Amino acid sequence: MSGLGNCSGALEQRKQFLSQCSQCKKNYKGMDLSNNGNFFVLFPLREQFSSLLRTKDVARQLENSLLKLEVDADPEALCDITDGRLYREIRRNVCDKQDFTVTVNSDGSQAFNSAKYSIWPIQLTINELPHHLRSSNVVLAALWYGAQHPNMTLFLDPFVKALNGLADEGVQWKTSKSVLCTSKVYCISCSVDAPAKASMQSIKQFNGYYGCGWCLHPGVCLPGSTVVKYKADLLDIPDRTHAGMLVDMETAISRGPTNGLKGPSPLINLRGFDIVWSFTPDYMHCVQLGVTRQFVELWIECTGEAYYIGKPSDLRTVDTKLCSIKPPNNFSRLPRSLTQYKHWKASEFQKWLLFYSLPCLEGTLQKKYLSHFALLVNGIFLLLKHNIRVSDIDEATALLVEFVVKTQMLYGESQMTFNVHQLLHMPKSVLHFGPLWSLCCFAFESNMGNILQLIHSSKGVPLQITTRILMQNRTREMLEQASNPVKEYHGTLYKAPELSTGIEVMGDADVFDASQHRSLFLALVGFVPKCVYEHKRVNVSGFMFHSTQYRRPLKTDNSVAFLSDRDCFVRIEHILSFRDVQNVSHVCVLSRLLSTTDLFKSVHIKSPSFLPVYKLYTVNTKMLPCVYIEFENHKFILQLPNKYETLSRGARTCAQGSLFYPHYVITLYGHFFSGHRALQYPHM
Repeated sequence: MSGLGNCSGALEQRKQFLSQCSQCKKNYKGMDLSNNGNFFVLFPLREQFSSLLRTKDVARQLENSLLKLEVDADPEALCDITDGRLYREIRRNVCDKQDFTVTVNSDGSQAFNSAKYSIWPIQLTINELPHHLRSSNVVLAALWYGAQHPNMTLFLDPFVKALNGLADEGVQWKTSKSVLCTSKVYCISCSVDAPAKASMQSIKQFNGYYGCGWCLHPGVCLPGSTVVKYKADLLDIPDRTHAGMLVDMETAISRGPTNGLKGPSPLINLRGFDIVWSFTPDYMHCVQLGVTRQFVELWIECTGEAYYIGKPSDLRTVDTKLCSIKPPNNFSRLPRSLTQYKHWKASEFQKWLLFYSLPCLEGTLQKKYLSHFALLVNGIFLLLKHNIRVSDIDEATALLVEFVVKTQMLYGESQMTFNVHQLLHMPKSVLHFGPLWSLCCFAFESNMGNILQLIHSSKGVPLQITTRILMQNRTREMLEQASNPVKEYHGTLYKAPELSTGIEVMGDADVFDASQHRSLFLALVGFVPKCVYEHKRVNVSGFMFHSTQYRRPLKTDNSVAFLSDRDCFVRIEHILSFRDVQNVSHVCVLSRLLSTTDLFKSVHIKSPSFLPVYKLYTVNTKMLPCVYIEFENHKFILQLPNKYETLSRGARTCAQGSLFYPHYVITLYGHFFSGHRALQYPHM
């Protein structure tokens, strides 16, 4: 399948376009191919990145990140993509100091409930931007629209050529000092779900033999089944290599599928792209919507099994615990019944896995199955931490290997799914590209929702999306050049909450009697302030905390915090503020001393004990929320793995969608599905 030609994309030129297929010698009209509903739009990337980097905050953050990369980092610490070993190796071999890299994603979503037409965008994020900025500035590289899945060779080939063009000529932008900088752009990583990965990698699907793109596990088809499983008792299975994949792809051209490879993938032509390890196991699809959901379904649906908890009495016990939990208000959803798991979103499975499952299942699920599931909980938590040490990866590897092996022992070979198998490759992927959250599909899925909201009718869907995104982002680009009154007026129309970075006490203040705690103030600041005020709430870097005196929230609880600089937990009983002799404001919390013991052999699940001794703690930006669970006879404090995934939508910087330049040429590739090769055309 190949292109038939190009046009500017203007309506009249599309109508008049004529071309002959080189294979069947049949003539095609541009309008006929367009009306057939299978084509895609390719957006020039240079203009989009230039437009994005005209946003001052984005350019400043990118500049700072590139400067930090010049400093030798701690080789034992992984805090983001840029700390990954494969990232550093690719950057060292391919990039100059001013160049930046991107992650690519492609996935489909149904455009209408009553029709089978779907959109398949190719989306990009800049790896060197901070997490919140790259999540809110997703760049749209191409958009396929049709009734069938795209032909990935046809779809990816022009995309690869466009990116290699950026690797040759680069993108120009101005630094904070107005210095003109030319940065080359390299695509070095890909975050997609398993079906999209198979088509982009040109490998068999996960339900076929040799369907794993990271290793040469052959897969086993169990008696009476047509689905391939990935048994854990096969020994000495080697990892795939980039060079080995190229050999297998070449062999597949003449001999058919070789080690699962069906032929060459266009992505092998991307400079700096490793066809094996540039693909990362996606945490959202593999763990949350995959393994976690799989085990919930097993426990509830498999009657007669030793791990079955689907009896009404058992479900009632678990649901009573689950629905009584008051999570911190930065969680976007409240817990809901386990019986509704088929309707849970990925974020709900995430919270269930990390925070709710072990406390709720204790006493209901048999101990050996609970201990087995705790291996997954603890292993994934370690790979989600904000600062991951190499020792954490080693520990997570041991936990996940044990989990996979015991899954086959406890649940049988039929449960050795590809999602379970992928867990074995996650630690190595984290070593290559940083924590699991750094290359997750959440940002791309969120932007997919933004794109779908731009469709208002069934006619001309790609042109609707393109035109409306163009208008939105042209407004944002103009806003950068607007006067302050215009920016203020725009702010009144579109109230986009920004990520707070400071400390702010909230609500009314009452006078607090400091004389009762003289020794605590003397120990903290060296004097007893004359005027101390008590507040019910305080905002710390976008996280809201409240004291136990605050009675308003009925379904959330933000009274427990982890002080990372002191490595301790606090239950906030009073939030206090005062000024010192230099008139400098201080904010602190008063809490009883709290000791904890580890539960479930976990690093993040604690059993608290409150001592009758009070202590004052200074509030700083190292203060992070925790999940506090209180059942009839048990209390739990659960630490969050990082601060990025748990910020509620309202606390994040609002995603504005992809940025586009107002004057560019768009290439449309019409696709006539009759076995012939397709048509090309461009601009609107």
